[in-house]
Amino acid sequence: PIMSANELSPSLRNDIVNKTLHGGWRGELMTAKKNGEEFCTYLSTSAIRNEEGEANAIVGICQDITDLKNTEEIIKKRNN
Repeated sequence: PIMSANELSPSLRNDIVNKTLHGGWRGELMTAKKNGEEFCTYLSTSAIRNEEGEANAIVGICQDITDLKNTEEIIKKRNN
C-alpha cells in the first residue's frame, strides 16, 4: 500500500524499486492513514530472489516513527 500511495511521486517510487533490486532501500516517507491524516514512517525494503538470482518479489518493513520525530523536535527546541 505504501508503494502504491498517490502521495509517492513516480520518480521516488522508481528510485525505491531500483535500489531495492540492487541491495535495498531505507528512508523516511510521509504516509497517509485511511482518514487522510499523514504521519512519518521509516521504510526498509529488499528483494526476494529465486535460485537463479532473479527478483520474485519486493518486501518492506514500515515503522511509524511519529514519536521519534516528535522527540527530536523537542530536543531541537530545548537546545536552541
